[in-house]
Amino acid sequence: MAVGSKVERLTPLDILMPRTYIATLLTFRTTQSVATLSRGLEAGLKSLFRRVPWLSGCVCPTQLPEGGKHGLEIRWDATEGNPAALIDKGSVPIEYDTSAGGLLPEDIPSNVWPVPSFIDDDLFSKGAPVFAASIFRFSDNKGVGLCICMHHNAVDATGFAEVLRLWTKGLTALESHSLSPLSDRVSRLSNALSAELKTVSSMNPDELFHLHPEYSPTPPTLPISFPPCSCKLFAFPILKINDVKERLDGQESTMRSTNAVLCAIIWSAITAARKQSDSDLAKGTSKLVTAVNGRRRIKALSTPEYPYLGNTVLYSLAEASVESLSVSFDEPSNQILRSIADTVSQSQSSTQIHEYRIAEVYKLADSVDDYRAIFPGWDIFGARDMVITSWANLGLYDLDFGTGLGKPEFVRIRGSPADGVAIILPRRNDVLEVMLMLRTHDMDVLEQDSMWTTFVN
Repeated sequence: MAVGSKVERLTPLDILMPRTYIATLLTFRTTQSVATLSRGLEAGLKSLFRRVPWLSGCVCPTQLPEGGKHGLEIRWDATEGNPAALIDKGSVPIEYDTSAGGLLPEDIPSNVWPVPSFIDDDLFSKGAPVFAASIFRFSDNKGVGLCICMHHNAVDATGFAEVLRLWTKGLTALESHSLSPLSDRVSRLSNALSAELKTVSSMNPDELFHLHPEYSPTPPTLPISFPPCSCKLFAFPILKINDVKERLDGQESTMRSTNAVLCAIIWSAITAARKQSDSDLAKGTSKLVTAVNGRRRIKALSTPEYPYLGNTVLYSLAEASVESLSVSFDEPSNQILRSIADTVSQSQSSTQIHEYRIAEVYKLADSVDDYRAIFPGWDIFGARDMVITSWANLGLYDLDFGTGLGKPEFVRIRGSPADGVAIILPRRNDVLEVMLMLRTHDMDVLEQDSMWTTFVN
């Protein structure tokens, strides 16, 4: 490493994340020039990088001193005073007024992003940037798009949102330069879990894999060919979700959140669509995997003044028979839908995911010689299981980027070809938008389903 370089080791929870970027597009209605807007945004980046200096670095592979185990770390040059400038991507052939109501994933040109969609082996070995941002103008000069990418091994979705929040505070001079830098994540996380880590210290990988079926030591079986997949956006009015919640009330059950009910609807509808394509699917079960924010389960880890930016993603795992998931939402099926929603709620509950369970996952990743030998414990390619991540409560629509930009009008996440992946986008007004990635044939079946169409706009 160069003289003056710094290192931030990544935690066992960081290295479990996929080797990709969290990539988000924020759009703003404005007539100011990109040059003027960039100057203000870059001034805010200077303040941000003082508070979070490792944002200027790269995620690099490394071998840890203890036993030569493979790991990851962030490296940056402490002698460099300024962060990288925003990349000006020019103008795109899309009018802001025609897209602001609902820019679709396929409408976003791939060349507006500041980094590639995937971190290939070459970029991985060289070191992939932690943070990159670009800006472009819509063709009618009525708005701009701000593309922000952060390495998933460095931050999770909540950490991503916290970084943006710190950026906006720097733009509005609300962030104090006297606050200490946000770094040393390994000590912060291990100290917060110290008692639990001591308890699980003697556990071996075989025991931990058995306790955590959301992970597997066996790599997934690659299909002979990959069917075409589609990425589409669906809007669920909150009123309709609340109506379902009211219909499910009145029975003994766990508390059903909006998230649990929406996940139940998505899981069951997609399973029904898939079953039409594969009759053999009805003989088995389907797993629903949802991402749970561990910050809420770990005491004294993250505060508003000193947010924890690293990964605390835990995966909940719910399982049900395909037949029980393939339901319509008329009155006789309320009991079935209630059961699905309760299964989702239970899998995400604090009785299932708590400090001790988080420490077990930490130990699992820390106890293997090579973290790349830990694989998802669900079927990635079999058109059977489902993964849902929620950004609904990240508050991205409340971020104020200051004079000339203000708050974003809409938020989009870069999509990719995948099957059985859904992201609930940040809540906007009284609508929950869901970006869904599914096999193209199953997507076509889903869009023709009468139950599905009663829920989406």
